[in-house]
Amino acid sequence: FSLGAILCEILTGKPPYTGSPKDQLIAATQSRLEPALERLEAADAPDGLKRVVHACLEPLPSDRPKNARVVAEQLSSYLASVQDRARKAELDALASETRADQERKARKRTLLLAGVVSLAIVAGGLGYVVWKRDRDARHAKAVPLVAEALRDAVRLEGEKEWVGAIAAAQRAADIAASEGVDDAGARRMLDRFEALR
Repeated sequence: FSLGAILCEILTGKPPYTGSPKDQLIAATQSRLEPALERLEAADAPDGLKRVVHACLEPLPSDRPKNARVVAEQLSSYLASVQDRARKAELDALASETRADQERKARKRTLLLAGVVSLAIVAGGLGYVVWKRDRDARHAKAVPLVAEALRDAVRLEGEKEWVGAIAAAQRAADIAASEGVDDAGARRMLDRFEALR
């Protein structure tokens, strides 16, 4: 969605959601994209590029391109087709001065698209780095919590406090599952406590 928002602003001169910060937040939470899509349709941009932006701005994440690589491939494919058209226009431009003017405009568009593709790739890479850093930070916080819950479970097992031991092992499994940490040890401990109880 972010790549679509960037491309929308490049093509229309405005971000998808406009107005005060409060208005933007309300529009975003309600997925009110009609004004942005109308601006996009009115923009002097090629239909193929508009289709890529429109797909990126779909309200449901499942309807959008899977990741930045897909968007970059679509833009690269589109850019290749634009470059092919630009080459043909260059040959035709030899016939008349008017066609030469059109070729210069096509070249400018190609450069803009190359910039957009570069921006999309950089944004996708940055998004991945931020996501990975956030995930790693959550894992780093979750591992000691899981270990502490497992220590509590072992201590309570030694005291024959089965209900508390099961609850501590379950807490460890729940924390591990919610943060994507390996929970095999907690699951084995839970199974063992249930069998012993």
